[in-house]
Amino acid sequence: MTNVSLHVYASVLLEISDALHHGTINLIHIPREKNICADFMTKKGAHSASSAHWDRSQDGLEALLLRDKLAIDC
Repeated sequence: MTNVSLHVYASVLLEISDALHHGTINLIHIPREKNICADFMTKKGAHSASSAHWDRSQDGLEALLLRDKLAIDC
């Protein structure tokens, strides 16, 4: 008998693959440059020791929000 080791997230990956195959979800690629606020928050969360809840915007985020707004309004 052969010992087969699956990836830790194999079941999740198979569920995603199945959902994509059956057309129940769609994936859309948005470059970081077009979604800098989400990228900023993702990086902040990745460097926190635990789950985070912020009652106010983080330092640096307001400038990025303004940049996004100006790019959209132009």
